Amino acid sequence: MRQQVNLITLGVKDLDDSVAFFDRLGWEKGTGGEDYAVYQAAGILVFLHPETALAKEVGGEVDGFGPSFLALNVESEAAVDAEYAAALEAGARAARPPEKQFWGGYSGVFADPSGHYWEIAYNPQWTPDADGIIRAYPAKAS
Repeated sequence: MRQQVNLITLGVKDLDDSVAFFDRLGWEKGTGGEDYAVYQAAGILVFLHPETALAKEVGGEVDGFGPSFLALNVESEAAVDAEYAAALEAGARAARPPEKQFWGGYSGVFADPSGHYWEIAYNPQWTPDADGIIRAYPAKAS
């Protein structure tokens, strides 16, 4: 299997509430449909889809899809503080305020309206490039 992820689908409790949250964050919505929303996040598409519709897609009833943990790596500690504050102002629930981490970085965690956890982090080893992409290893020489 390819070592690649192009799309992440988040099961949401209320599509309208979730779209309103991402709108307040300033995320630009792409072309979606009546029963889902899509956002471009660097090289990945993030879909918001009602949990009940996703349960049908996986072939049965699902009582929630379990916790998920997403991360946004930014360029500095100040950027962590700014992004975290913006998320709380948009309606996120604080889980852990930004603080220094044992691994040498700085991060905080919030939960979106459907309970998905998001970490806003500054990691000096994984700084995003101009397109917002981070790399776990150096680019291969061609």
